[in-house]
Amino acid sequence: MARVNIHSDDVRRIAGMQFDRQVHSDFQFEAQMPRCDAERLQNVTPKCLDEAVADGQLRREANGMFDWHHVMDRGTTFISGGEIVMRWDCEQKKPAAFRGRAKLQREGGLGWSRTKAKRRMEKVASKMKSVRE
Repeated sequence: MARVNIHSDDVRRIAGMQFDRQVHSDFQFEAQMPRCDAERLQNVTPKCLDEAVADGQLRREANGMFDWHHVMDRGTTFISGGEIVMRWDCEQKKPAAFRGRAKLQREGGLGWSRTKAKRRMEKVASKMKSVRE
């Protein structure tokens, strides 16, 4: 599998980029996506995607495809373990806030609540900062 590496200096600029489908109203965009695209967009394994469908986090259409808008919406609601590791630079291991008895509970195949995860990691970062000072 090929990976894309982005220099840390470019992350903020790239993160601010947006593609506005409305600007291209004359183009017929697909309304559905195949399973492999849903897995990539959610940054989950096939097993996790199956769990997300079984849990009702994601809806698979009768034709086996996934609704584009629904998949994109789920990405703003949930954060996967892979994204947690990458965002918080944890070297292949989820941060302590996501492990052990006091861990933040996973909410199904798509992972954790994005809002709760962000709040927890900000709290951890704040504690670490005060310890260093």
